[in-house]
Amino acid sequence: MSAAPLEVVPLGGVGEFGRNVLWLSSGGSSILVDVGVSFPDESFPGIDRIAPDLSVLRGERIDGVFLTHGHEDHIGALPLLREWCQAPVYGFPFTLALARRRLEEAEAPLDRLSEARGREPIHAGAFTVTFFRVSHSVPGSAA
Repeated sequence: MSAAPLEVVPLGGVGEFGRNVLWLSSGGSSILVDVGVSFPDESFPGIDRIAPDLSVLRGERIDGVFLTHGHEDHIGALPLLREWCQAPVYGFPFTLALARRRLEEAEAPLDRLSEARGREPIHAGAFTVTFFRVSHSVPGSAA
């Protein structure tokens, strides 16, 4: 028996700074790695953030959202996703604290935030994800 193919779809963050959203799908199951915004330059007066287009995900089964760290270009669009997606969100404690604050500001649901532990597998649908710590400019960063 062969395994279901893995589809890797970057919805942002490739060839640009920001809007980091990676959609992984296999066998009717999918997960997201990061859900971030980008920041406009002076050619967008009055605009503070640019969100990714998450509409392609509506109606898809999302079994988990995995946040690698707390920068806005990785967590800033989480409130938009929470408007219709109740998948559990995983991250290290500091990342989740920043995500919780962003959700509170947007008056979005705060439930289903789950602390990841380094090197402990997390099962989400057809996927198994293991966080491990990495050095970055914000505490609690993971890969």
